[in-house]
Amino acid sequence: MQANLFRRFLPALVSCSSIKRGTFLTLKQENLNFAYNTRVQLFQSSVPMSACKNVGFAEFKELLENPQNIVIDVREKQELVDDGRIEKTHNIPLGEVTQALQLEPSAFEAKYGFPKPSPDSNLIFSCRSGKRSLNACGIAEKQGFKNLWNYSGGFLDWSEQTKGK
Repeated sequence: MQANLFRRFLPALVSCSSIKRGTFLTLKQENLNFAYNTRVQLFQSSVPMSACKNVGFAEFKELLENPQNIVIDVREKQELVDDGRIEKTHNIPLGEVTQALQLEPSAFEAKYGFPKPSPDSNLIFSCRSGKRSLNACGIAEKQGFKNLWNYSGGFLDWSEQTKGK
């Protein structure tokens, strides 16, 4: 019963910007026959869900086509070699994102091969499955970036959607 309640309310929970890691929520289920409360603690992400807009394949593809958008793949370099990469993306491994966004523009460009984004730039993050890229969104948001997107399907979705094309 508790799992069903959680699944029912999860879509509403993830859209709340004030939910933080470790927060306890009381979910209430009422109908004619019974009423009960369930207490749930969230551990999955410390990233406010409103900080980053999740996009699927079609919207990601549109964002990728706009040259003003900066698309950053946060997978490790070896993953790009082993699995492939999405054209028009830049690579900054997740472990380097915090430091990279703090670099001086000239040092950033020398290290990563493209101009450092400004806080008003459109940043779209991608990874293998959408989890690391969501973390990258949170890092960028904490550093003052405002226009953030997460390709929630990641490279796995991209590979599936573009297979044979």
